[in-house]
Amino acid sequence: MITGGAGFIGQALARQVLNHCEAQDELVLIDSLARHGKHQGVEELASHPCVNFVQADLSDAESVACIPLPVDRVYHLAARVGVGPVTRSPADVLKVNTLAAMNVFDWFCSSACPGARLLFASTSEVYSGNLMVGMDTPVPTPESVPLVISDLKNPRFSYALSKLWGEGYANYLSAEAGAFIATVRYHNIFGPQMGYDHVIPQIVKRIKSRENPFHLIGTDQTRAFCWIGDAAKATYLTMEASNLKAGDLIHIGNQNEEIQIGRLYRMLFDLCAWSPEVCETISAPPGSVSRRCPDVTALRALTGYEPSTPLLDGLKETVNWYLGDDK
Repeated sequence: MITGGAGFIGQALARQVLNHCEAQDELVLIDSLARHGKHQGVEELASHPCVNFVQADLSDAESVACIPLPVDRVYHLAARVGVGPVTRSPADVLKVNTLAAMNVFDWFCSSACPGARLLFASTSEVYSGNLMVGMDTPVPTPESVPLVISDLKNPRFSYALSKLWGEGYANYLSAEAGAFIATVRYHNIFGPQMGYDHVIPQIVKRIKSRENPFHLIGTDQTRAFCWIGDAAKATYLTMEASNLKAGDLIHIGNQNEEIQIGRLYRMLFDLCAWSPEVCETISAPPGSVSRRCPDVTALRALTGYEPSTPLLDGLKETVNWYLGDDK
């Protein structure tokens, strides 16, 4: 079962799981469709003979009654996400994400098959507070560093706080109820169909509109972007790893190609075959960290997997999709 199965990562993960399905297997995709609707990609997945698509809002405690049984693998990806939704409605983000995680985790403990596993999707945003208060946080960043929520009045922290709550609840259930729940933290996953609430599609959208003057935002910051196909494969391999343990925490990302945002702008201008005549450099918004890159040593040790898609190749495919997107 994949919650958030109509979302950006959920769809890619569904296709990865289907590559390993036998004819008698069933892949249950659950999504409220509140963010993206039931677009063509979801329709194609829903038509697969192994897929059972269920529309439900998992923040409603009664919704878990719609989950078909038996279930032996659960990927909990469903969440309110994206800079726009998070900054506009932080209380809603915190409420929906927390309730959905609680409902799914509690259902899992009471209803999943013996030996079942649940993988909870967390985020690199949990490290933002450390960097904002000047903690000595190594980059590339390992999973073991302490975490800080530095400003509860900043709406951006609502998303990180909801994910930290989920990580904590997962750990306590693993210890107290004997549930097999592990966590992955995604780091700047990108690709087609991710919406416009993320840095790469936002830039492409502004290029398409020929923004003038063109705002270069946070050019001195760095990020390590990970191609969606690589992230989906790494997630599946993590779930199925024989040496994965309940309570484990694993980074999903690409440590190899950390890039300065200023250079990312230049690459996207080249790929879009357009450069602005007038640019204005402005600071990144509050809560946006100066540098982010994951240490993926734990992922490598667990699965042996290394990302295989170069940043430039992923950007080409992403730009081509967004240039042809009319939405």
